[in-house]
Amino acid sequence: MVHKVLFWSGFGLAVRAWQLGLEMRPFFNKESLWAYPVFAGVGGSFGWWLMGVEERQNKILSERRAS
Repeated sequence: MVHKVLFWSGFGLAVRAWQLGLEMRPFFNKESLWAYPVFAGVGGSFGWWLMGVEERQNKILSERRAS
């Protein structure tokens, strides 16, 4: 299940790179390096939340199949 968190963290980093590309700003600027962990953290937390949603849905589906 860690793969979802890693995927969404990578997606957050890709969004940051895309944002800087659209703005035509350098990718590794000293003043904006703090944003990479923020974007990765937001993406990772979304992946963590999504993993919990999937577990809850699987639990509900297995209970429905059992009854």
